[in-house]
Formats: sequence, structure tokens, C-alpha cells
Amino acid sequence: MLKYFLSPLLCIFCVACSPSSSNTVSTSSDNGTTNDVVTPSLAVVPHAKTSIPMLAILVSYNNITIDAPDATWSEKLFGTNPHQLNNYYAEISNSKFQFTKANESNATLNDGVVSVHLNYNHPNTSVSSTSFDSMAYPDLKDALVAVDAQVDFSNFDSDANGVISSDELVLTFIIAGYEDAYEG
Repeated sequence: MLKYFLSPLLCIFCVACSPSSSNTVSTSSDNGTTNDVVTPSLAVVPHAKTSIPMLAILVSYNNITIDAPDATWSEKLFGTNPHQLNNYYAEISNSKFQFTKANESNATLNDGVVSVHLNYNHPNTSVSSTSFDSMAYPDLKDALVAVDAQVDFSNFDSDANGVISSDELVLTFIIAGYEDAYEG
């Protein structure tokens, strides 16, 4: 059973121009007046960490499975080449942020990816469906329970408060099945 509360379950990070991290440049005009120009620099918000562990949970079902191996997903999420997630975060954070591979004991030890098979069929619902929350969220909980034996969540509770916050561990669920980008 999961001992630690994960809050929030999914996290989104953003890069913003922070007024507190700006540079002021003085310029002079032809008539002798001085103008101050403020140039904001990029800052990762809301924390000052340069890395956060991320755990990718690949969820398969009886009728639909994820075909790509864990290594492919690990490379896509933690790689630094173009079209890989850490490359994107390095680009938008001015090389100040990267996700690190969460420690786990699944197929490839500590690659940041765990696979789980839920012993029932895919709920086959659309994101726009009114029942999406009631159908998808139980699957996320079932997936977390299934990976509990492969991940020591206590290792991520750096402040020992019994809660794993979004700056201690990021969970990314990759669900097998249909997606809403294409209809036809």
C-alpha cells in the first residue's frame, strides 16, 4: 500500500520572465538624456531547483498495450537530443533545468520508467467525455498501487513530512490506447 501521499499527482512547469531577475542597461541618446532599459532574464518558476526526479508510468491494459520498450520512453523523456523532453526543458530554461531519472526497480533498473499492466480493458473514453474523470482517475490510482513494490516513494520525501510534493517527484502517466488528437 502506498504510504506516501503524492501531491499533486501531475505537475506542469513553466518558464517565465521574472521581474526580480532582470538586468538594467543605461542608454544615452543624442540629446544627452539617459534611459534605463529593463531586460528580463529567464527564470524557472516556482522553484529554484535545477532538477527534479521524474517517474514515467507506462500503463497497458488487457486489450491495448504499449508496444515501445521502456528504454525508448526513457530516451524520449530524459534524453537531451532534439525532440526529447529534457532538450526542450534545457532550451526553455536556458540550460538551468532537467528532469532526472527516478530510482525504481522495474525491468531496467533506475531508468525512470516503470511498466504496469492493469488486468482489465481500456476504458475507451474521450477527454471531452463527461465521464472521463470517473473512468481515467481510478486507472491512475490502480497504476500507482501496482508500481508501489517497484518504487520506494519514501526516498523522494526529502523534507520527511509524509507528503511527496511536485518539487520532490513528478509523475508522468503514459496510457496505452486512444488519444484525442485524431478523429476519423
